[in-house]
Amino acid sequence: MMYDKKNIKYVSCMIVILLVLLGLNYYGKVLFEKENPDIIEDVDSEYSRIWIKQIGNGDISYKAMQVDTGTESYINEKTNEMGAMYLYFYDLFDYYNKDANSTLMIGGAAYTYPTYYLNKYKDKTIDVSEIDEKMTELAVKDFNLDINNPRLRIYHQDGRSFLNYTKNKYDIILIDAFKGLNAPFELTTYEALKNAKNALNDNGMVITNIISSLEGEESDFIKYEYSTYKKVFDDVKIFKVTDAKENGKQNLILVGFKGNKNINEEKYNEYEGLLVKEVKDFTSDKEIVTDDYAPIGD
Repeated sequence: MMYDKKNIKYVSCMIVILLVLLGLNYYGKVLFEKENPDIIEDVDSEYSRIWIKQIGNGDISYKAMQVDTGTESYINEKTNEMGAMYLYFYDLFDYYNKDANSTLMIGGAAYTYPTYYLNKYKDKTIDVSEIDEKMTELAVKDFNLDINNPRLRIYHQDGRSFLNYTKNKYDIILIDAFKGLNAPFELTTYEALKNAKNALNDNGMVITNIISSLEGEESDFIKYEYSTYKKVFDDVKIFKVTDAKENGKQNLILVGFKGNKNINEEKYNEYEGLLVKEVKDFTSDKEIVTDDYAPIGD
């Protein structure tokens, strides 16, 4: 078989360019890791670049999962306790719905809350919708996730798609699907929340983590979402995780109730520290967010 010299030259040039690019990529990765000694693992998944990092030193150090530019999860390396304080606000379900037994969490990341939940609530089940299988693998390897726990079911599926098609019913739905500081708009809309409400049993709750300020230029997100939740749910509450200023961006917990609350008064003392963080008399003049009108998110 005869080969055209021009074609041979072209193919040779392409091979050289490919080798150079591969070399630069490898060298860049080595250099990056050298300049960032806190990185334990550097992994590319189908959806993201994921770093497992060690943060802090001395008496307190954390193992963290960072996805692209945002830290998704972290745990105390000695105690395995969750480092992100907003996650403890998901426990509010145990006060407002004393008979809750089944939970869905949308957004697994390092599965720090599902692991905590399974250890604390020995009689309850939790399903997790996490689109990225690589995160689940890293959660097992680095964050103590017991993937064989019979009270845990994992769906490697997009959260909105799961809500659209699931026939399962839950007492509680937890939404924590941020990628960095960005919320996927498809989980913030009226249509998505209607599907979430439909997936709830009577007296169920949707609890969502939102990063926003309560007032000022950075408050649009919570105001749009508050209006949307008010349209969908029978009652809505907001909690602030810290005592940050009202115009400062922070973790806010938005809770939507379906039907009546089934309060466990005996648990008040246990959760008083969370309950006192409720934001009273919050109002919004924003429109609701729909699939056709989503001014927030990525």
